[in-house]
Amino acid sequence: MGEPNLRIGLPFWRQGRSRTAQRGVSMSLSQAAPVIIVSADSHVGPRLREDLRAYCPARRLDDYDALIAQTGPIVNGQALLGHPNAGPGHYDPAARLADMDSDGVAAEVIYHGSQNGEPLPWGGSAKFGIGTFDAFDSSLLELSELGCDIYDRWLADFCSADPKRLLGLFHIPAWDIGKSVEVVRRAGAAGLTGVNFPVCGRAGIRPYNDPAWDPFWAACVENGITLHTHGNGAPIFDAATGPGAEEITITDVGGWTSRRAAHYLIYGQVFDRFPGLTLVITEIEEQWYQSTQWALDSQYRRFGHTPLKKGLPSAYFPTNIYMGASFMSPAQAVEASRDGYAGNVIWGRDYPHMEGAHQAGDFAEPVHLVALRNVMSRVPQHDAVNMAGLNGVRAMGLDGDYLASVAARIGAPTAERLTTPVESFPEVLPLCMAFAGQSGPRPLDKEEMERFKLAPR
Repeated sequence: MGEPNLRIGLPFWRQGRSRTAQRGVSMSLSQAAPVIIVSADSHVGPRLREDLRAYCPARRLDDYDALIAQTGPIVNGQALLGHPNAGPGHYDPAARLADMDSDGVAAEVIYHGSQNGEPLPWGGSAKFGIGTFDAFDSSLLELSELGCDIYDRWLADFCSADPKRLLGLFHIPAWDIGKSVEVVRRAGAAGLTGVNFPVCGRAGIRPYNDPAWDPFWAACVENGITLHTHGNGAPIFDAATGPGAEEITITDVGGWTSRRAAHYLIYGQVFDRFPGLTLVITEIEEQWYQSTQWALDSQYRRFGHTPLKKGLPSAYFPTNIYMGASFMSPAQAVEASRDGYAGNVIWGRDYPHMEGAHQAGDFAEPVHLVALRNVMSRVPQHDAVNMAGLNGVRAMGLDGDYLASVAARIGAPTAERLTTPVESFPEVLPLCMAFAGQSGPRPLDKEEMERFKLAPR
């Protein structure tokens, strides 16, 4: 099976340390060694009754049981009813780890919202609740804060099955910065390393360029907490109705609005004051990483007055901002490699979503690994290994030595195998985008998509 890949020339920082010191880590690549695969995108769906109720304080059980009764059987257009991915990995850490092992995944970031129809307690719908809790009616804030605490404590226990592999993102009561700082400290002490970072613009939340957030940024750096924002987590400013309402709403909340934190943190000089802060923006439209830098630099050159230590907004992307590239297309990988930002792209399998790169079933090679090879075989091996997982190790301050041993134990693909072109594709379900990429087939792979008849249906 070979020795664990990417022999580490300098030690990785462990939990609780700033990640800025990691970016120069030198490593040697062995083609015959297992690759560390880190996914920036996966989801859980703890069940209100079976999983979360035990974490509700006794004094609020009447409220919680009323919530269960009110929620009832959730009707969710994306619920994985009858889908092969509708297994216990949504809420069972042992089942989740087994699915990670079979897919060759050493570690993965875990958001809420697994498409099993289970909502966050008092925290928004099962469908659009991935961004943050969205109840800001003053009469509901106490319950929303309780919902945060219930979920966060369950999540810490879920991830304790293997905290260096299960990278759960805790939620914060973002309307109260002081309480959010307390949550960061408790989460860090519980072994969690990332926060589900709300998108800017929600009612009742101070904008992120407000210095009032400084204690929160300081707590994140001190406790080794990475900021993670998922596409479609932005506030719905105008809920669309009529024909195409769902697509209009997703377009409104899943693109530019989902990445607004980048320019708030840059122009608000947050990265200047807290250079160890890291932001990962996941599963929005492809090829945003470079175009966003161009847009910000263009605006700043013409209208910028706020002094930035690094000169231009784009200078903060290599050190502080990463792309979580969920089931990315070959074209996205090629662009990142060609244009020099492959060091800031982190692969995502989007487990267990039906559109993601994981599909349960009896396959000669797991669908996830075929999808990963289909992408990484188009770029130089060092870029492939970085995007497949090493960037995630650096960005999130993960234990690289431990994950290398995991990669060896689970039989993760070698660097040579990772970059071997795919000869044939398995049949996948219609909504699976594993071989199309986040934005569908691009010119680079259009001919191949037609050849294998894998165009999105």
